Amino acid sequence: MTESRDGAGSPMNPKQKSARVVRLQDYQEDKEREEAMEQTARSLQKTRQLMAENYQVYLEHLEGMDITLADYEEDDRLMLVGDQTLEENLEASASFMIQFNLEQPVIDIHMIFTPEGTLKHRQKLYRIINSWNQDYRFAAFFLDGDNDLVVRTSLDVEHHFEPTKLDEALILLSDLADDGYTEVEKFWVKEL
Repeated sequence: MTESRDGAGSPMNPKQKSARVVRLQDYQEDKEREEAMEQTARSLQKTRQLMAENYQVYLEHLEGMDITLADYEEDDRLMLVGDQTLEENLEASASFMIQFNLEQPVIDIHMIFTPEGTLKHRQKLYRIINSWNQDYRFAAFFLDGDNDLVVRTSLDVEHHFEPTKLDEALILLSDLADDGYTEVEKFWVKEL
């Protein structure tokens, strides 16, 4: 027999005991969930700060080379955008976009070019793009919603960011876009 608060002896009700255990478990689970959410928020804040610093380092790097790019900010990323004439195809230009992801320590780089005309022979083009995706594991090729050909790669910068590595990735994507342009431009038929 256990004593009640008023000192009178009464048998312990098993349902009361299990209800206390459930409430204690709920409290512990809520506490663990709250701690996990706080840890996630701290980690996200740390990543946002790291990527904002990397973005500033790259802006200073570009400034040192007298290069100015358009910059944009969204909730989850900081972006730099520019245009580049292809070396082997001087009549064509590519746009590029550098995205500093604020939620992950990753920089995504997109080289985008739009051949003139209407896209024809889509299935043949897909076969070429698929073969490129097999050959070039460090870059992905795809057509976006506007039928622009996109070459994309990503840099993991969790442990260290080196601006010249980003420059090298841009040059690599530019070379891939330049090489690919000659092969795919025939799939766009120019209107007369």
